[in-house]
Amino acid sequence: MRPLVVGAWVVLLGEALLALAGASSAQTVGTSRTKIPQDPAAIELNRLLTAAQDAVNKNDFASAAQDYRDYLAKKPDDAVVHYDLGYAYSALQKPAEAKSEFDTASSLTKADYDGVLAAMSGAGKGKDSRAKPPAK
Repeated sequence: MRPLVVGAWVVLLGEALLALAGASSAQTVGTSRTKIPQDPAAIELNRLLTAAQDAVNKNDFASAAQDYRDYLAKKPDDAVVHYDLGYAYSALQKPAEAKSEFDTASSLTKADYDGVLAAMSGAGKGKDSRAKPPAK
């Protein structure tokens, strides 16, 4: 069997490694890989977000809002989902609930932003580590 000209050394190397392992490329085709177990909580959160987005795509904002609330019951610090819930409430003509969710999303985002700024500025260490222009 003559390997392809493009990448021939890769094919030859692969065949050589398989030969050393006592297998052929035909024997390795279809070999299953070990599956990495997934966190059941993460799977459920992803399912809720997918269901919520599907509901929004169908203009079923009541179902979307319920899925977002269920998600936030498990992960209340997700600013993006608070924003998405606010959007669903807006579509449901619930302005007070929408404003509350938008405010929560804004405060969570601001807290994240403030935390990054504090880390960058050396806050809490008594110094400002940000670059300063040279003195004249």
